[in-house]
Amino acid sequence: TNKALSMAVSEDIDQSASLEEMITKIAIDLIRHCAERPYGVMLFMREAATVTPGTNTVIGPMVGKTLQNLFDAVEAQTPSRKTSRKIDPVLIFSMLMGVISFYFTGFPNIMGKKLPYDPLDPERLKELEDSLVGIIKHMMNTG
Repeated sequence: TNKALSMAVSEDIDQSASLEEMITKIAIDLIRHCAERPYGVMLFMREAATVTPGTNTVIGPMVGKTLQNLFDAVEAQTPSRKTSRKIDPVLIFSMLMGVISFYFTGFPNIMGKKLPYDPLDPERLKELEDSLVGIIKHMMNTG
C-alpha cells in the first residue's frame, strides 16, 4: 500500500546516515515496493500522467509524504556533511520514479512480447538497484 511505502521511506530518514545513504535506501525501498506491486506502478503512472480530479487524492498523499521525507533528509544534513552541489529533492524523486516506473511499466508496455528481460527477475532487480546506486553517487558527486 501507499502507507507501507511512506512508512518504509520514513524509516530511511536516519540523521546518523549520510544523505547519499538515505537516498540510496529510499531508492531501494521504491524498487522493492514496485517489484511487489508492478500493477500499482502502472496505475500510479497513469494517474500521474492524466491528472484527473481524483489524482491528488489517489497519489498526492504518497508522493507528498515521500517528497517531504526527502526534503527533511536534505535539511537534516549538517553543513559539514552537505555535498558540494545543491540537492533538489524533487529532481531526485522524479529521477528515481522515472527510472523505476519506466523499468517496470514503460519499457515492458512498449516492447510487449519482445521484451528482452523479465522485470521481476531477481538478477535484473539487483542490476536496477546497482545502477540506481551509481546514478545517486554521481548526483551526489561521490562517484
